[in-house]
Amino acid sequence: MKKTSFTKRIIASFLALVMVIGLIPNIAVPAKAAEQATLNAISKIADNDSFESWRDYYGNNSLLPDGSRGVSTWKAGGVWTDKSVYSDSTKFPSTVTMDNQANNFLIALSALASNKEIVGQSTNPTDSFLVLDVSGSMDSSDKAEGMVEAANRAIHSLMAQNRNNRVGVMLYSGTRNDNGATATTLLLPLDHYTTTSTVNAGSSYRPEMIPSYLTISDDNSSPEVSISSGVRNLNNVKPSSVKRNVVGATYIQRGLFDTWKEFEKVTDIKVPEGNVQAGLQRSPVIVLMSDGRPTLATDKYNNVSLRNSDYGNGTDDTTSWQTVFLTQLTAAWVKGAVGNHYGTDATLYTLGLGTSNDRYATGVLNPTDTNNNSILNWWNNFNNGTKRSDGTVRVQNGNFYQQSWDIPYDEDRFAVNGRNYTDGYWSASDISGMIKAFQEIIDEIGLQSAYSATLVEKGEADMDGYITVQDELGSMMQVKDIKGILLGNTLFSGEELAKSINEGDLGGAESPTAYGDEFIATVKERLGLVDKTGANNELITATAQAQQLIQAAYMDKQLSYNNATGAYSNYIGWYGDETNAYLGFWDKDTGITATGAPDGTKYINQSYGYLGGASTDEHAADMMHIVVMVRTEISTG
Repeated sequence: MKKTSFTKRIIASFLALVMVIGLIPNIAVPAKAAEQATLNAISKIADNDSFESWRDYYGNNSLLPDGSRGVSTWKAGGVWTDKSVYSDSTKFPSTVTMDNQANNFLIALSALASNKEIVGQSTNPTDSFLVLDVSGSMDSSDKAEGMVEAANRAIHSLMAQNRNNRVGVMLYSGTRNDNGATATTLLLPLDHYTTTSTVNAGSSYRPEMIPSYLTISDDNSSPEVSISSGVRNLNNVKPSSVKRNVVGATYIQRGLFDTWKEFEKVTDIKVPEGNVQAGLQRSPVIVLMSDGRPTLATDKYNNVSLRNSDYGNGTDDTTSWQTVFLTQLTAAWVKGAVGNHYGTDATLYTLGLGTSNDRYATGVLNPTDTNNNSILNWWNNFNNGTKRSDGTVRVQNGNFYQQSWDIPYDEDRFAVNGRNYTDGYWSASDISGMIKAFQEIIDEIGLQSAYSATLVEKGEADMDGYITVQDELGSMMQVKDIKGILLGNTLFSGEELAKSINEGDLGGAESPTAYGDEFIATVKERLGLVDKTGANNELITATAQAQQLIQAAYMDKQLSYNNATGAYSNYIGWYGDETNAYLGFWDKDTGITATGAPDGTKYINQSYGYLGGASTDEHAADMMHIVVMVRTEISTG
């Protein structure tokens, strides 16, 4: 079973903009008598649509150069676009409707970008750490063996996704009074690996040989995990031989914190020169796996290394909500610290093996579904508490028997507002489910690392490599309504973006969330905003202009959502000059007029934004970076 937090990603290979156009009313544009007579007598008719013609180029029955049909990549790398006009909405899912059908048309502007999958270069590079549980409870029912198989498959998939991907493996367990010195083992430092070793993941009757990066033996009193002999790093050097027995407590905090210490060492965050992806920034990813609850914890959540555990003695019966909360703090803090070091959001996925009925285990692995009152109160105190003279913040559980204690104040603010630190949670009930879950996580890493079907030159796949489709309406037509972006049978209307803005999911102008930052960046890029000098000779950055523009659109209810009626608006209005360069914000109450417009204005633009999520087996696209713009020339309306 897979559970994920809110995601902005959708799966997409084919997108269509659907809008309603209609005849301009008589009062809108004065018409000559002959034109008006023609307009009054017109019959509505639409050409045959070519909406499905992309299949002739990219489908399993493509039209080949010799006139035959079959599977071919000869059009791979091309871009297909289409405009189809409809006199009714029967072609579309029921979510697409058209009022006043007698006088209106539906138009679909479609685009499809394609690419062959270039081995080792089809995703943006990632730095991923597998943080694996080797506590004593893993030494049962072949769980450790299954985990090693899952890790081998995962590492191989990561290495195959991109030649610039790197992976590390951290093993963790722990004991009560070892000062944490032996709680973790860095099995594989962060690097790109190959292997000549294989292992049979099948049976003697039906063997299945898979690449082996990790190996497990059972020669001692407990299984022992080590590095396979054929493993080599990017410099063709075998990593130092280290090993760890599957024994001990479940000290998740140490596993996560020591993983952060490895990320902290990374200096080559961007792909080096001389590589086809030179300059691209690697995205940091943590995959945490556990088969149980945290049985050790320390209140020094942001400095766990070489410390005695303060809570729990290594057994399940000593776990408490305090242990869970402190482990949550470390998870949130580590995610924030890694993201800060890399200069981009870190991703944290969690996987529980046989933990679905353990509220303490799921409290760490799936914190968004944990509504224990003590946890909620502690997080509230932690987020909003003030720093005490001794450098701590006091947290209380709010119960009748008031329980409180002082923990370090988060000077870096990495963990603040971080209880929802998981980007995806998987729960597996057995070994086969764990292997499947690991593969789904790796697929998700590839999905989230921004596959690009078009050329990306700036190192920013979200903003570069996009397709622009432009269509000019006839002199007697006008846009009546933008229905939205159609993907398969799913219509993304813009309601999700409007609702998210008005409910605070994107944050405020001064303190945007990660999604808010992306929205600001999208507005800045798509509108071509550049730094400029203000009236008092002060510098106004492009980012500041985008923030001001979004705020103005919100105040003008261009970005609005009505909870009672569901009515929404999802556009930003702005003036453009002859080249449609940005000149300033357009207030919708002004209307289509030059009155009040900045000097040099020729166009009034309405840029529509979207946000959404869907699930198919295709590649990823990001709806937030898709912008629909309606441009109206002031002089003609």
